[in-house]
Amino acid sequence: MAISVFQYIAVYSMSALYEQSTPEVLEINDTVAKVNILSFTDQDLDEGQLGGNISWRPPQDTSQVTHYRAYLAEDAAGHIERSPMFLETPVGTNQDLLPTDSTVVNATHLLIYTVSSLVEQSTPDYFLFFDMMASVSNVIFLDKDADFGQVGGVVEWQEPSDTSRVTHYVAYFSQDAAGLGKSQIGVDLPEGELNVTVPADTQLSYVDDSAGYAVVFTRSFLTEQTTPRALEVSDTASSIPYLHFTDLDLDEGQIGGYMQWQSPEDNGTITHYRLYAAEDELGTNRTRLSEVAFGTTEALLPADFDLHNYTHLLIYAKTEVSEQTVPTFHVIKDEVAIVSHVNLADKDLDPLELGGTITWSPPDTLTLVTGYVVYLAQTAAGAERDNVNGFISVGSNFVDLEPEKAQNASEYVVVFTSSSLTEQTTPAFFALSDSSSQVLSINFTDLDLDLGDLGGEVAWQPSLDVAQVTGYFIYFSPAADGAERSLLGNTSDSVDRIGLSHNQKTGTLRHVLVYASSSLAEQSTPLSLPFNDTDSSVSAVNFTDRDLDAEELGGLISWAQPEDASLVTHFLVYLAEDQQGSNRSQVSEVHSVRFESDLAPEEALRDYSHILVYTKSSLTEQTTPSSLPITDSNASVTVAQFIDQDLDAYDLGGPITWQVLGDETLVTHYDIYLVSSVSARGSNRSQLGTTEVGTDFIDVPVDFVQGLLTHIQIYTRSSLVEQTTPYVFAINNTNSSVSNIVFLDDDLDDDELGGNISWQLPEDLSQVSHYLSYLADDSNRSQIGSALSVQMDPISFLEAEQPQLNYTQVLVYTRSVLAEQTSPAVTEISDTFATVQSPNFTDQDLDEEDLGGTLSWLEPADNARSAWYVIYLSTDAVGAGRQMVGATSIGTNELQVPADTTRAPFNFFTLFTRSALAEQTTPVALALSDTIASISSMAFLDLDLDEEELGGTFLWQPPDDQQQVFSYEIYLSNIGSTDAGLHPNGTKDWTQLPNGSVPVGTHDLQLLPDYPSAASFVLIYTRSLLVEQTTPVGSFLNDSVASVRNVSFTDLDLDNLELGGNVTWDDPPVEEQGYLAEFFDVYLSEGAFIGRSHIHSAPAGTNFASLAPETDIRSFSEILVFTRSTLTEQTTPRSFHLSDVGRYVLNLNFPDQDLDAGELGGNVSWSEPQDSSLVANYVVYLADLGGDRVQAADTTEVGSTVVAMNPDTLVLNYTHVVVYTQSSLVEQSTPRAINISDSVASVSGVQFVDEDLDVLELGGEILWTKPLDDSFVTFYDVYLGNSSMGAFRSQLGLPVPVGTLQTFAPVDLPQELRSHILVYTRSVLVEQSTPTAIEISDTVSDVLNVTFIDEDLDLRDLGGYISWEHPLDVKQVTAYHVYISQDPAGLGRSQISEILVNESLRAFLRSDQPLSQYTDVLVYSESSLAEQTTPVALKIYDAESLVINANFTDQDLDGEELGGTVEWQQSGDYHLVVAYDLYLARSASGVSRSRLNESLASDVFRLDLAPELPLDMATHVVIYTRSSLVEQTTPVAINISDADWNVQWVSFYDMDLDGGQLGGGISWAAPAELTLVTHYVAYLAANASGDLRSQIGSHVPVGTNYVDLPPETPMDGVLTNIVVYTKSALVEQTTPTSMEVNDTSSSVSNIVFVDNDLDEMELGGNITWSTPVDSSQVTLYSVYLSTSFDAENRSIVAEDVSIGTNTALLPAETAMRWFTYVNIYTKSPVIEQTTPASLFISDTIALIADLELVDQDLDATEIGGNVSWKVLQDFALISHFSVYFTDDTSWQAARLRAGQDVQASEYAELFIPAETDPPLATYGFLSVFPSSSLAERTTPFSAVINDTISPVYNISFVDLDMDLQEL
Repeated sequence: MAISVFQYIAVYSMSALYEQSTPEVLEINDTVAKVNILSFTDQDLDEGQLGGNISWRPPQDTSQVTHYRAYLAEDAAGHIERSPMFLETPVGTNQDLLPTDSTVVNATHLLIYTVSSLVEQSTPDYFLFFDMMASVSNVIFLDKDADFGQVGGVVEWQEPSDTSRVTHYVAYFSQDAAGLGKSQIGVDLPEGELNVTVPADTQLSYVDDSAGYAVVFTRSFLTEQTTPRALEVSDTASSIPYLHFTDLDLDEGQIGGYMQWQSPEDNGTITHYRLYAAEDELGTNRTRLSEVAFGTTEALLPADFDLHNYTHLLIYAKTEVSEQTVPTFHVIKDEVAIVSHVNLADKDLDPLELGGTITWSPPDTLTLVTGYVVYLAQTAAGAERDNVNGFISVGSNFVDLEPEKAQNASEYVVVFTSSSLTEQTTPAFFALSDSSSQVLSINFTDLDLDLGDLGGEVAWQPSLDVAQVTGYFIYFSPAADGAERSLLGNTSDSVDRIGLSHNQKTGTLRHVLVYASSSLAEQSTPLSLPFNDTDSSVSAVNFTDRDLDAEELGGLISWAQPEDASLVTHFLVYLAEDQQGSNRSQVSEVHSVRFESDLAPEEALRDYSHILVYTKSSLTEQTTPSSLPITDSNASVTVAQFIDQDLDAYDLGGPITWQVLGDETLVTHYDIYLVSSVSARGSNRSQLGTTEVGTDFIDVPVDFVQGLLTHIQIYTRSSLVEQTTPYVFAINNTNSSVSNIVFLDDDLDDDELGGNISWQLPEDLSQVSHYLSYLADDSNRSQIGSALSVQMDPISFLEAEQPQLNYTQVLVYTRSVLAEQTSPAVTEISDTFATVQSPNFTDQDLDEEDLGGTLSWLEPADNARSAWYVIYLSTDAVGAGRQMVGATSIGTNELQVPADTTRAPFNFFTLFTRSALAEQTTPVALALSDTIASISSMAFLDLDLDEEELGGTFLWQPPDDQQQVFSYEIYLSNIGSTDAGLHPNGTKDWTQLPNGSVPVGTHDLQLLPDYPSAASFVLIYTRSLLVEQTTPVGSFLNDSVASVRNVSFTDLDLDNLELGGNVTWDDPPVEEQGYLAEFFDVYLSEGAFIGRSHIHSAPAGTNFASLAPETDIRSFSEILVFTRSTLTEQTTPRSFHLSDVGRYVLNLNFPDQDLDAGELGGNVSWSEPQDSSLVANYVVYLADLGGDRVQAADTTEVGSTVVAMNPDTLVLNYTHVVVYTQSSLVEQSTPRAINISDSVASVSGVQFVDEDLDVLELGGEILWTKPLDDSFVTFYDVYLGNSSMGAFRSQLGLPVPVGTLQTFAPVDLPQELRSHILVYTRSVLVEQSTPTAIEISDTVSDVLNVTFIDEDLDLRDLGGYISWEHPLDVKQVTAYHVYISQDPAGLGRSQISEILVNESLRAFLRSDQPLSQYTDVLVYSESSLAEQTTPVALKIYDAESLVINANFTDQDLDGEELGGTVEWQQSGDYHLVVAYDLYLARSASGVSRSRLNESLASDVFRLDLAPELPLDMATHVVIYTRSSLVEQTTPVAINISDADWNVQWVSFYDMDLDGGQLGGGISWAAPAELTLVTHYVAYLAANASGDLRSQIGSHVPVGTNYVDLPPETPMDGVLTNIVVYTKSALVEQTTPTSMEVNDTSSSVSNIVFVDNDLDEMELGGNITWSTPVDSSQVTLYSVYLSTSFDAENRSIVAEDVSIGTNTALLPAETAMRWFTYVNIYTKSPVIEQTTPASLFISDTIALIADLELVDQDLDATEIGGNVSWKVLQDFALISHFSVYFTDDTSWQAARLRAGQDVQASEYAELFIPAETDPPLATYGFLSVFPSSSLAERTTPFSAVINDTISPVYNISFVDLDMDLQEL
């Protein structure tokens, strides 16, 4: 209860009626019992927790106090969140222990309340405590025990920033970061020791797969921390994933090879690997094989290591701490690989000589075998061995032993297997066996009949030993020993004879020799036989030429037989160029009993001048013939011409005329042919017709197709044969066709045409009158315009928008006066369809109904005729109601649509192309999409509480469509959004906010407070990449204002220039936005709101703030009170002007009345202050200059000016008597003082800068200032001590004489536990007891974060940059020294660099620096005094990054060329690799390398080598890794295996029988090696190199060795070779295997067809022909009738006529119809010929006339007499006539033979006997049917029968003989 103005307690008695009027009264004595807290030091080292001893001075009046109670609170008064500490300390006890782990939460003050029996004090004493936080940091533990579940190593940490209260460190392993289930590591460590060792093999307890934590607690003298610093333990489980070993010692019981392993993923602690052989996986009886440094993953176990009982290989990881306890093991597999079945068949057939192939069977497994080594040796074990042919690669199970190898003393062949490591020690063997062979006898008889020539057969008897004989070689030689021998030939082993071809000149040869031969070599010692020679010729050779052609022969050759014909079997007749037989040509071969031979007609004379006749024996033909000179004859056409009157190219028409000069007596006919070449013969010609002698012309019909015909041939024909050498002249085809038709469609719409058609004039215009042009398809045409006269320009115009319909061509015909061409000039129509593609437009004008942005499109696929793009806005997709937007020239594929382009009323962009002729009619349309992107829901609350100032966050809802929004633009304006106009730019009413351009995705803008503005609106525009919106979204602005009122302050701090008391104020008035004020901030200010200092922040609802006493007024003149929102504090506060008055006592005096040295006593007196109105008490102290004081007398109330100081008061360190005034708030802080007249002389200004940069080591100068009065000082003593008072001090050097004010601390001076430097003055009597002290600041300048990444990627080579960061304390550092060293302390160090402190923070270690024994990088700091002794060390990690699994298979199948893919995998420290460099090199180390590529990125692991890359002597592909520093020096190499993959041979027989055409199967032999071959590709080519090649079929998969060449494949003249390439997955070979094509041309010749059907338009008879010259591929013939020489519209006559049969019957009465030719095709097994041999058909029409019957039988219905007729045509083919009575002229109903057949005669007749009585009513005609040898004519020649009737009338007879029976 507040006392207020009350002074008494009155107690009234009260009856039921009335209260007493005179009470009992008690004067109020206000008990004041407030403690004075003296000290509290937090000894709980956890953050947010307190613990420690609290001490206080008790109240002066404790009479009502029962106990004391402690709280923690957030303010000094205990009003805010105080929390009890549950300390109830009984009165009389003035200290208590605040339990450790007391939670601070937000408390800042410790409060002590006194408690009476009634109530707890409401006004406590407070202590502003400091929460001691002393946790270690950077706990580090690297487990160097490589086993799972075990750890070992050192736990290290960094000491707390404040260690003043730390006494020890305690480290544990625990289950969690808080220390659950902790287990101590080692012992408690005194402060200063920052690590503890964890012994190797320390077991871990895993919980939930966690290895737990290493936790470090600090400990004060009071307690151990509860919240440690923790590090989650990473249990280094450096188990090696696998150990691999392949035994490369191929002997049983021995092993050797490479032990390989993979580094553990967790390998940071491994220093070495140890490898052992053991009897089991646990290491029983193990023996060490190797120890290698970490970074190596391979070790060699030398060959010939004896296995004994070892079954396992073991590998252990080794760290600095220990060797792993559980190894990784590999079960040993002893690989044994020995060959078997070694064999050598001696194929050197001479004694004591060897030769042949040594073979063997490979081992059961070849996996490890790289090859074999073969020897001849004296023993089976290989002693005294002699190598055979070097090293044999695996895959070859033989080696050739060259013949004539001397056997010497060798008895065995031995074969060793070899691995990649070593050669076997125990071989396989084979005992040698020698061989010998020679023929036993020889026989030879000469069967060549010419003298000096040999011929016949050599025969011999083989040796008895022929096991190795593969054949025999036969020679002729002058001597029996084979000197100067000449090879006759060789045979197989099963053949014991050989023919000697004729005409072998005898010369000096006298012996026949026979050598046996094996598959390896020929014998060197033969058997020989001497031989003898034999001589026969015809005579009287005779010949008369009966062939009428010049240069052709025909007739009979005859001769007389030789005198001795016993050996003659045949006579051979030849034509030759001389009598010796030069360039002879055989005519015939006849048996020796005949002495004549026919020379077939048409035998070409060529250069032949003689007929030769040879004799022939059973062996051979004579070489010297008998001869006869040749005499020739001639009759030929000499002049002819043809004028082509048909104007079409390839069509002919007009007359052929000729003349014959010379002797025509033997000529019967002229045969006229059209041919395709001057020299065409036989089936290659087309017969036009035949005329008899006397007719010298023939017509070529109009529109006769010329085809390939180039010449006209005219032959004369005798009764024997047609000429073979015709008169030939070229056809001059009148070609009046136009050429080079050009039609460029300038109508750009699909299926529409338009533009000019032009052409080049014919070369020959003589027959041309007009041009006509058409659009056409296969069946229809449409004329373009009218015909153009030949005199007009050759241009026709096609109007635009002409529908193309189905027309595909433009035709241009020429027209002569006779007819229009039938074959026009043609050009294909290319319809220009130039419509743009993929139009795209994104509206970047964000306003509704406005457009803007870039309209883009892809150019038309066919753009050649386009000139412009024209763009419109249209109401529909076809361009209706369009409005032009713009046009661009071709090449520009976009148009910028201006912003604010009005959209309405359009719905589409339409894009037209335009040519020089017209604009497209059908555009491409793009529907319009109007981007509307305005924000919504804008909000802003002004949290700047000053008037006309803004601050806060603008918020808004983004547009639904943000795709085109680039940013939001925020403006302030005095005009709302509806009146904002088109755009703010250039208008003063708009102001863009700072940072008022907000990227899309952000929907708010923070406006920093204090932004000046009187704007009424905020406007937000969206902006695209194109333009800002023109119509924003706006919102009204409300400027928030809130200021306090009536600020007041009374200064209750009595010191001059110091303040203290409560500041009060009133809340902001209602009319302002006071609710936005969250806090009131109170400041002291120097005036005009400058130089302010924060006093207090009070939450809203609080109207006062305490200004702590002793607040230095400095230059402050005002108190300011600001309101503060959640955003910011007000800038314009309310203020209160300060008035500070000091209230100090005056005239202070203290005469020391205690006469003892160092003790004081007496009265202290003073005068009262000039203004004592606020003074309540005076307090007297002894004080020193350091601020320490002790109350020296009782407190005296105001009004009293004297107080007694008790005697025996120790001076101690006090230097003054001081008197303070005290107000109701606080005691003065600055008293009035008087010096104690007790001599005190202390130094000041002690300085020490530690220039020793090592931790806990000192060095440098110590300086101080002398005492003010040093008259009694003789020396200065300098110490290091554990406190400022000199505890546990240690003197530094000797005493320093007065006058010297410095001393030196030597470098490397250990600091140990000493915290201060102490300087004492000393008199001649005694040393000062209280020194001047300075706390030691140990300069620790260890560099930070040393890093070194080895960028030299070679093993045991270093290179790269060593970098570091400045020490935390860099002030004393002048330079850094960088070394590499053999340990972290600098053993064997080598300096790399010295770097000045301001120069750089890195040093360069050049590449290829050998690692040697170096293990660490060291960085020392150096001061001006010395270099550090303890560097910062970084373990060197030697980076290696060789690629692995490098692979390259050469898929270029040509020798000396490469192609394919080089592939590899990254390995090792691949994160350092920035590139891969690949080269071709001549060794695995990269000698003579040449780059294959630009550097490849580190994520690329392959390189495609283009095929046909020259090998250029390279043997390897080498791959280097490259870091950012340097390229590796040691590459990974891939051995190049280059092979030749050609097919072995190619075979092809042309089964297409046409000349110039091919067809048939192409086959080949596969390459010897097929591994990389995927396909074969066959071509026709111009040469063996494959030039101008054309592929045959598709790619042929490997395994198939043939491809079909389709028949009728044109040879094209130049394609003369077939080439076959192999193809890999990569590329086709460039060098093929080839063969020259032999074009089979197998056409029949000499077609003969005589029509033996005598009817007009009917055919019949035998068709005959001659067999083709080359009939090797012919199997059948097919015979057709057709309309042309090339068999158009053909009809089969005879199909599949077997070869050998050269005739086919065309049945009689075969309708001729339109057929004009006989065509004969040859047929192979593949196909029928496409170009037949042809013969023009001559229809035989037997015509007779003058058919007459003179009926001489005069009776009716009876006839008799001669029938006669005359033959008009084709008499020669008529064999006889048949005469019939017929019913009509066609006799189709009935006929009756009139008599016997009549033999053919030009004038014929038949006698019909009288009284022949055909039923004339039926048979009214007499018909004559001519017959050929084939058939009777079906249409007779008829005449009407005129029956002669001559009766007499009126017969009368008178018998004038009168006798009976007589008249």
